[in-house]
Amino acid sequence: MKQNKIKVILFAAIGAILLLLLIFFAFSLLGSGGSLRHQHNFKEIVSFDAETHSLKCKCGKTQEAEHVYGAEYELQTEPTCSQKGTGLFTCQYCENTVVKELSMEVPHKYRNGVCSNCNYIETTDESFFDFTLLEDGTYSISVKDGVKDLPKNVGIPESYGGKPITVIAESAFEGNKLLAGVRIPDTITTIGYSAFYNCTKLSYIDMGEEVKVLGRFAFGGCSSLAKIELSDSVEMISAYAFANCSYLKNITMPKKLKFIGNGAFANCKMLVSVKIRGSSLETIEENAFNGCLRLETVVLPNTVKFIGACAFYECGRLTDINIPTSVEYIGNEAFYNCKDLNCSIVFPETLRYLGDEAFAMCRSLEKVTLPANMLNIGNGIFKNCISLTVPTLPETLEEIGYAAFYKCYKLPESLPVSLEKIGSHAFYSCEVGGKINYNGTRSEFSRITIESSAFDSVDATVVCTDGEIVLN
Repeated sequence: MKQNKIKVILFAAIGAILLLLLIFFAFSLLGSGGSLRHQHNFKEIVSFDAETHSLKCKCGKTQEAEHVYGAEYELQTEPTCSQKGTGLFTCQYCENTVVKELSMEVPHKYRNGVCSNCNYIETTDESFFDFTLLEDGTYSISVKDGVKDLPKNVGIPESYGGKPITVIAESAFEGNKLLAGVRIPDTITTIGYSAFYNCTKLSYIDMGEEVKVLGRFAFGGCSSLAKIELSDSVEMISAYAFANCSYLKNITMPKKLKFIGNGAFANCKMLVSVKIRGSSLETIEENAFNGCLRLETVVLPNTVKFIGACAFYECGRLTDINIPTSVEYIGNEAFYNCKDLNCSIVFPETLRYLGDEAFAMCRSLEKVTLPANMLNIGNGIFKNCISLTVPTLPETLEEIGYAAFYKCYKLPESLPVSLEKIGSHAFYSCEVGGKINYNGTRSEFSRITIESSAFDSVDATVVCTDGEIVLN
């Protein structure tokens, strides 16, 4: 009997233990909200966009995750020596695709030192050059004296002795008659005086991205150079830097450019277009584009303050020019004999000086507007502008210079009372005369100094407040 009780107790204990284990197991499987816990298997695609996708487990739970791309791709563009290729990659979980650059590199294929695919010029051996240590610890470079077998395509080295090369020295390649192409590395900041002067076969320049200064005559006389892309880092184009580049056709000025020097593009007879991308240019020195006979288009930014004497002298095909509202100075003969110039020119109130004969011989010019605060109109400013109607003269005007409106098309409608002097031949032979209003008396008009021939060959009458005066 005692043994039976022991068995009953033992079975009861075992049952209790099993029950507790069952309860523990059941609770361990229960998730929040009464669901059973399990290992989620997110496989079903619910949705995806460019950044993420949403996957669903069979239990109904969803999960958002970033796309995962493997190594496999569909080739989109072949890699070359100058740019990486691209491939179309597909997410391992959804159908989202993305185009990525490929890391593979393709070597250049050099022929005569130039890659046949991208025109990249191979770095030239150091043995052709002299290197000079500069005060800042960098080097300048030039061709060794007496070198006769310099390659016709030169890739300038970036460094020497572990230090960067930053300057192409004065006259470094001057007069080399065989040099056809040059690659300037990004370490170069200055191209020195006459560095490539009179390299008459030079037709290709790969300009570095950090060049700031083009020295005097840097590329002057490079008569085979048709095109050059200046890096946006260039701040100064010094005097005669591209003078007599007779085959140069188009040029885009850099964004950071502040200064165009004396004669910088003088006698570039094939130059048609000058584009100025930035808003930093302040100074265009004298003769900058003198003799650019085919120049048609120039757009100046509203930062230009100074346009020097003869800056656009005899640019005969120039049809349009804007005078920025920032301009303070326009030099003598700045636009002399721009005979096709037929735009309307408005001179800004900032203008302090308009030089003698600044627009003389501009035979197609029809309309100009002078600053309201102008005191003097210089000698011959609009001489022989045979299509021009003399503009409204400012109420502050004191003097009209010699031949200022010589042979212009039509006399002004009025003369200001402030006027003190009219120079010789000022309105000589203006074709259309008529009546000129003067808001003063005949006595006041008679006090104006009118030099000889000021109104010769003009049939006009001045209408004063108290009568008329016939001009002859």
